Amino acid sequence: MAEALTYVEGLCGVCGIEHTDEENHEYEYKGTVDEELNCHICLSPILDPMDTKCGHSFCKRCITQTVNSIKMCPLDRKPTSVEELRDSNFSFKRLLDKLKVVCPNCSAGMERGQLQGHLSGRCRSKRVKCTFGACPWSGPEREYQDHAESCEFGLKSASIKFGGQTTIELDLRDDEPLGMAIVGGNETPLIAIMVQEIFPSGAIRRDKRVKTGDVILKINDLDVQDIQHIKAKKALSSAKGTLKLKIHREQKEENQDQQDQDIFKLSITKNRGVPLGITLAGKKKQPGVYIVTVAPDSIAARDRRMRPHDRILEVNGRRVNQLPASRVSDMFKQNNRQINLVVSRDKTLARKNSVRDFQTEVVPAEPIYQPLRMSVIPRARAQKTITIQKTSTSEKLGMSLAGGKGPKVNVPLYISKISADGCVARSGQLNIGDIVLSVNGKKLFGLSHDESLERTIKATKDTRQVVFKVIESDDIDSNSSNYHPSWLKWLALPALIDNSKIVVLKKPKNGSFGVVITGGSDSSHGPQPIFIQTLVYGGVGHRSKLLKCGDVITKVNDQSLSKLTHQEALQILRGVKEKAEFSIKSWPGTVL
Repeated sequence: MAEALTYVEGLCGVCGIEHTDEENHEYEYKGTVDEELNCHICLSPILDPMDTKCGHSFCKRCITQTVNSIKMCPLDRKPTSVEELRDSNFSFKRLLDKLKVVCPNCSAGMERGQLQGHLSGRCRSKRVKCTFGACPWSGPEREYQDHAESCEFGLKSASIKFGGQTTIELDLRDDEPLGMAIVGGNETPLIAIMVQEIFPSGAIRRDKRVKTGDVILKINDLDVQDIQHIKAKKALSSAKGTLKLKIHREQKEENQDQQDQDIFKLSITKNRGVPLGITLAGKKKQPGVYIVTVAPDSIAARDRRMRPHDRILEVNGRRVNQLPASRVSDMFKQNNRQINLVVSRDKTLARKNSVRDFQTEVVPAEPIYQPLRMSVIPRARAQKTITIQKTSTSEKLGMSLAGGKGPKVNVPLYISKISADGCVARSGQLNIGDIVLSVNGKKLFGLSHDESLERTIKATKDTRQVVFKVIESDDIDSNSSNYHPSWLKWLALPALIDNSKIVVLKKPKNGSFGVVITGGSDSSHGPQPIFIQTLVYGGVGHRSKLLKCGDVITKVNDQSLSKLTHQEALQILRGVKEKAEFSIKSWPGTVL
């Protein structure tokens, strides 16, 4: 995304639109204008009205040029001259000046006769040009964000901005992986699709714009804000030629609350069975209607742009400045699948805002109910014991194993490949993706990859019978020639496979760990562990490089988060004084 905006110069001070001196002013009118008020030459509402001696009214510029050319009235064709034209009476001028128009910069509504004064003093929005290459677009500054996200001149070079949404386009090469791992999906409390890791090679690393912790909102034309994990994986892995991604990146820690005022537009789409998730109220000392809370796992939380204390300015094109919270709530409850909002955020007050600022009446923006999403994380099947007879003590197993304990990741050993010339293939009892817990009684979990292989070889070398204790694979794509277990598979492992690690973080004075959590016993998916949804860029958790989105927090300073609600887990994190010892279960994301 371009850093600095270029403002349009030479705009008309009367109508706010760029046009030549020979052209009429241009206005955006609200509603339908009576045909009697239109000029019969330009077919637009009359400007600077002048009358012919036969009693017809036209725009001054239109009728002057026409009479100079044809020497007659264009309606009844009676001869006339420019000298015979007269200004229309005051009442007709006043009627035209009272036509309702919209400011081209800030969208404020007013009478046409008031727009010039508004542009010269009261309007705080300006008209800008697109900063990408040869793009001819220009428009109000407030619309630049929406334009830039889809500008065909900028998708290949747009920098992903913090605290907002950016659309980018990547060039994909044949046989080159994307080179990243993802977590999330609507069958998990994360709901969103998150970038957990970026590998040293691949299209993502080559492009250099996507970062860990980014939220993927759209894959080409597919909205993935509320989609199953496997569908998002399929959309990413099947992309060819070019890949268009819409990305949300959390605001930087050091950039929080620095801008004075932010007015932005957003559209949210209702999803049956999923709550909108906001409550509304007025404030005791300020006019307007404000967002009080944004519920976890809701559509509003997933959208990530709405926050408590944001002020609602418009709902579906209607200004709500003077409406009570109950009326605004009713507008949200109407049967519109899409809700278009204009929202303002006063960031200078962010550190001072308190729930005590709101009036006592807090109104939900939807009927009160507790939805329950179906949690469709695949559950690992029960352990089973497999006995394979070799034809001789020297017959090969004919399988490859992956996984093991390493410096960055600790996952159980699993079968990544089965060759056709070994006893495993001949037996047909094991499959790619099966997790191997032990071989001939020798446990393998908790060992490095090399240690696990060495133990397997020793346990099977001089015997014709091999006994495997395994957790059977239930991955849909476990027959892939380039198999990697999905993130969902790791989540489905039984409790006995515990790869917990300890991470110690120091909490900054008057700050936070920069960790955004989701889940809890009150999750809309049913009771869930506490997940790290994302890490605030530049925060303690992000800088440590020890935490990742999708990690599960099981304890904080020996306090178990199991069976706690989302709010109770938040209180424990906020209650830490100086440093915290996190117990973390960290599983690798789905590789693409």
